[in-house]
Amino acid sequence: MIATMLILMMLSFQFQLQDTANRTMFVAQMLAHEQQACVDLNRIILLAGVGMSPDSTMVAADSTSLTFRTYWDFRNNVLTETPRSVSLSLLTETGVGKQLHIVQEGTPVFDMGYILWVDRMTFSFFNRDDALVALPLTTASLKTIRGVVVNMVFKRNPPKVKSTVLKTKVQLRIYYMNCYLRGA
Repeated sequence: MIATMLILMMLSFQFQLQDTANRTMFVAQMLAHEQQACVDLNRIILLAGVGMSPDSTMVAADSTSLTFRTYWDFRNNVLTETPRSVSLSLLTETGVGKQLHIVQEGTPVFDMGYILWVDRMTFSFFNRDDALVALPLTTASLKTIRGVVVNMVFKRNPPKVKSTVLKTKVQLRIYYMNCYLRGA
């Protein structure tokens, strides 16, 4: 009887250990995805306005979407002679959460076309003096934007039923380096 209880206890411990390892792997994969999403988003927004005058970089912006011009071609990773329009927006809910859609001239920047598991995303815009530019943006205020703060909440359902949903908040502050360094 004691041997049976000991075997059951060891099996129970083994299942708990395996469950803990699975949850740890799930969290690690989600964090790796978030880190890559932030690196990609930073790289794209950082190059807003490359080769353009600072007051003609921004095309449109609000608290949930952003469109800018640049001479950088993100699809081919080269500087071009023609300006490109790049827009970022959050698509509607799907089976895997909302998707951050990044489009250059009508074509998705990434092969899959989006970054997954984004639950919420908001933009706040700043001028050269790091003062908040008030929304809604006007044509005049679009010309003053030199940086953006991106607040995102990533959400992913766990692989195991009745487990806790994983939510992570990320905040990025990105300067439009070309516009910021070129002055006024």
